[in-house]
Amino acid sequence: MPQYSQHKTNAVVETTLSTIAEKCVWGTTSKTTLYCAIPNSIRAGSYPDNWYQEVIGFSDSLYKIDVVKGTVTKLVNFTETYNQNF
Repeated sequence: MPQYSQHKTNAVVETTLSTIAEKCVWGTTSKTTLYCAIPNSIRAGSYPDNWYQEVIGFSDSLYKIDVVKGTVTKLVNFTETYNQNF
């Protein structure tokens, strides 16, 4: 199960979401909010190497994760909303 470390307290929050760490960024207006591009599906592969080498790409949705409250909110599925992969 993926874990995200809250950067100020080093607390660990577990989620059921899977992604590559480089696809996440801490929010600028809230230090407890993490934004992540999460693949809608994950194919078999050697991660993260295949992604770095652009052998495998993803169709992502953007999620907002509040690491204090433990809430996960799906903000947008780029394929469904814009007919584009992100």
